[in-house]
Amino acid sequence: MQEDQPRRPLDEPAPQVPAADPPAGQAAARWLRFFAGLLLLWVFAFGVVPLLQRLGPVREIREATQNHAVDASALFYTECDAFAEAEASIRNAMKYSSHGAERSAPATDLRE
Repeated sequence: MQEDQPRRPLDEPAPQVPAADPPAGQAAARWLRFFAGLLLLWVFAFGVVPLLQRLGPVREIREATQNHAVDASALFYTECDAFAEAEASIRNAMKYSSHGAERSAPATDLRE
């Protein structure tokens, strides 16, 4: 800060300077980067990933899932029978455990 300018108090907010619109070249550059990013995503999704599926270990796994008719699409845990049984067991263990009624807040003083 220069010496000839008076200091403003700390509780006084800084003066607001209106934001200027970016020059047309900057806006165009942002749009260009945006569309370049979309192009890179498209190339990765439809070029790189299918190419990777043809490589050794990935190809073997893909072929095995197709040969054994495994549905490798999205599977939520709630759609799996084993999870439903596990969830019921956990709920019952929590609900009917012998320690459930005796639980209290943890002790704050460990010297007791």
